Amino acid sequence: MAETRKKGSHDLMKEINTRLIFNLIKQRSPISRIEISKATGLSKSTVSEIVDSLIQKDIVREGGSGDSIGGRRPILLYPNSRGRLSIGIQVDDYGELHGVLCDLDSNIVAEKRGFCLKQEGLVDRLCELIDFLAEGTGANVLGVGLAVPGVIDYEAGSIVSAVNPGWVDVPLAAQLRARYDIPIYIENATGAAALGENWFGAGADFEDMIYIWLGSVVGAAIIIHGALHHGSRGSAGELGHTVITNEKIKCRCGRYGCVESLISKPAIYHRLVQEDALAGIIPRISPSAVFKWLVNAERKEDILEREFSKRVLDEISTHLATAVANLVNLLGPQAVIIRSDLTESQYFMRTLTDKVQSEILPRPGGKVEVRRSVLGENAVILGAAALVLQSAFSVSEASNSGLSVQSI
Repeated sequence: MAETRKKGSHDLMKEINTRLIFNLIKQRSPISRIEISKATGLSKSTVSEIVDSLIQKDIVREGGSGDSIGGRRPILLYPNSRGRLSIGIQVDDYGELHGVLCDLDSNIVAEKRGFCLKQEGLVDRLCELIDFLAEGTGANVLGVGLAVPGVIDYEAGSIVSAVNPGWVDVPLAAQLRARYDIPIYIENATGAAALGENWFGAGADFEDMIYIWLGSVVGAAIIIHGALHHGSRGSAGELGHTVITNEKIKCRCGRYGCVESLISKPAIYHRLVQEDALAGIIPRISPSAVFKWLVNAERKEDILEREFSKRVLDEISTHLATAVANLVNLLGPQAVIIRSDLTESQYFMRTLTDKVQSEILPRPGGKVEVRRSVLGENAVILGAAALVLQSAFSVSEASNSGLSVQSI
C-alpha cells in the first residue's frame, strides 16, 4: 500500500491510516513510532494514537528498544500475528463447507471440512466447524467470516437465494449471532476472493482495485478505499451481464451481447466445438477444462494447435479488455486483478494488458496495473477470514471482541 497521507472523512481516514501503519509494521518490523511517522508523513500524535489502539487489540506488540538519535531510545514494534485470530468459512455451490482458523499473516492455524446440502441443517453444520476451530483459542477469535453462494442481503446478513444448492431466505448471520457472542460477517464468493487478494495477495499494494473472476461465469468485485463496494442493492460487480457487442449471442440472462455470453467457459466451449467440427483439433474435453486446454495448446510445438489457441485467446482478451477498460474508465482503480485458468498463459496476460492499456483514457499517475491472482482457489477462504480482520481496523468496531458461546 502506498505510504502516503490519506484524505477523506475522519473515520475513513483513520481506518485507512490504521491499515497503512499495520502493513508497515508487518513489512519493516522491528520499527519505531518515529520511523513510522517519517515513512508515512503522518504526525507523531496520530501514529501514537493508532499504534496504541493496535496494541490494545493485541494486533501489535512492543519489544526492545532501538538506537537513540538523541533522547530516550525508541520502543520497537512488531506484528502480534497470533495475538488475534479469525475464522473463515467457505460454503460452495455444492454444499461443501471449508473452515479455517487464520492469524493476521494469513497463516492457517487449523482447518476443518464438512458438508451440508439441506438448508435446514446448515447452521448446525457451521457451528460444528466453528466449535472445532475455536477450541483452545480462548478469547482470541475476532469473529467469523462466511463466503457463501447466491444473492446476499448484506444489511440482514442473509442468503436471499442460491440456485445451487437450492437455498432460499436463509437468515444465516442472525442464526449464528444467536449462538455466539462474536461478530459474524457474510459475503458472496467473488467479493470474498477480492478481499483475500486485497489483504494477502496480488492486490495488497492497492486501496482501490477491481477483481475479475473469469470461469464458468464472469463476475467482478469492487474495492474502494480498502472496502468492498456493494452498491445500494448489493448487486455491484455484475460484469458478466454488461453488454459490449451487437453480436446476437444470447446470454443465460435473456439478453444479447453480454460479456458472459462471449467469454465464459461454456460460451468458449460451445463456440470451439462448432468451429472445430471440421478441423478436429480439440480432443474430447469438458467445458470446465476448456481454458486449461487453450493454455496448454498455446505452448505446444504443433503449429496448428498453437495458432488455433492463440486466435481464441486473442478473441477472449479483446472482449475482456473492452469490459475491463470500461470499468477502469468509470471507477479509476489502481489495479485490476484477474482470476482465471487463462492467466497461466503469459501470452494471454501480455495481450490482455496491452489491449487494456490501449483502451483506457490517459490519466495522471500512469497506467493501471493488470495482475493475475496469486491466491487462486485459496482466495475465497482467506477472504472470508479477511472479512473479520478488516473489522479490527474499523473505528466503529469494539476493541476487545472475543469468542464466547451463548447457546449451542
